[in-house]
Amino acid sequence: MAAVLLLAACEKQRPPLEGGPAKPPETVLVAPHEARALIDHHNGRVAALHRFYADGVVTLRWRDDKGRHEEQADFELWIDAPHRAALRIHKLGEEFLFAGSSERGSWLLDLRRDDETAAYLARPGESLTVDASSPINLDPSALSDLLGLTPLPTDVRVARVSESQTTQSLEAALARGDRLVVVRFNPKAMVPTSVELLVSTREVTFRSEPELESYQSVELDGVAPGAYPKLPRRVRVHDARRRDDEVSLTIGFASGRAADQNDRAFDIDLLLRRFEPKRVTGAMLPPPPFSGPTAPKSPAPKSPASN
Repeated sequence: MAAVLLLAACEKQRPPLEGGPAKPPETVLVAPHEARALIDHHNGRVAALHRFYADGVVTLRWRDDKGRHEEQADFELWIDAPHRAALRIHKLGEEFLFAGSSERGSWLLDLRRDDETAAYLARPGESLTVDASSPINLDPSALSDLLGLTPLPTDVRVARVSESQTTQSLEAALARGDRLVVVRFNPKAMVPTSVELLVSTREVTFRSEPELESYQSVELDGVAPGAYPKLPRRVRVHDARRRDDEVSLTIGFASGRAADQNDRAFDIDLLLRRFEPKRVTGAMLPPPPFSGPTAPKSPAPKSPASN
């Protein structure tokens, strides 16, 4: 991942999430050894969580032309860094929303109404554009960022930010394409407490807030319990462009064990065949050429198709 490193606090003041003027926080670069300790601690946790599964409860809040809405449902989350992520939201046994990303791009399947199911697709680097009625206007490729799982280059600059007379944070900023990822850390626990995604115009698009007190251990194969990496149990994601929109995740179970993985969650072709959306907007890259073993000369017996 090619990266240009920026310190957002030293640049033009970021606009506040809500309207109105905001005084920029005071910042100062930390000593190299303190920055390296934070980077090493964070990157070790991120590397351990490069592939995991989680489930729990999600609360969606959004506004459309019919007013404000709030829905609570169950979710499943799969992360397979650096390119694959999937979020399945279901309610009372019925599919609600399915968002994901892979090397081919990103997608959102809106399955709330049987007669109006829709699929929104985008190639890598393109914005995923959804209807205003959708409760999520979230780029699925940003899921890892919003969970505080962005790896930091070893030479990224780290600043100490005085947010108030009693509150200080450590801040690192990473430019990736036209997106700036700004992560703030608790200086003692050295885990993220907020993540902001900004576009090139310095406009905040999304802000997530992992709750510091809620970090939980994630079980991994072959790792002693004392070395399990930490993942936030509760995360709130705000959509700054649609100010009434918020996604709150409460993770009940999280596992990095191989038995809990499911690669089918990242297979957009399988999902499109399964859900057969009535409307498809956008496009993704085609699948790569098949590179498996050569097919036998005589046809093999067919097995029953399954989803």
